[in-house]
Amino acid sequence: MPGKTPSHLDINKAVRRILVSQWIDLGRISVHTVRTTVYLRGSLGRLPGSASPLTTSNVDALYRQIAAINGVIHVEIQLDNWSRDSVTGGWTTTDRNDGRGGLASDGFSPHGQKSYTVD
Repeated sequence: MPGKTPSHLDINKAVRRILVSQWIDLGRISVHTVRTTVYLRGSLGRLPGSASPLTTSNVDALYRQIAAINGVIHVEIQLDNWSRDSVTGGWTTTDRNDGRGGLASDGFSPHGQKSYTVD
């Protein structure tokens, strides 16, 4: 039915779809919706083994895509490893890692599995 407001479940699924499309580690971030506001909390980073770390333009694009979801009016983001400048609106990493979820690759194990050191 046209004009129907999407449910919280539909909005959350749309947010997760956007995050997954950018290889974001969903295990480190919480997503929930209250009325027309989406809340993201935690650490924003790509899955281990992803091709490239997150950049400020990636984070900005994620924010804009989430804000454009049907039924979303506000997006509240509280991240441990990124902050938004209140004047410019730009994103800055506060993480000493490279945006890949706080894991630094140590190479490969003898069994062919990739191993990681948790910082």
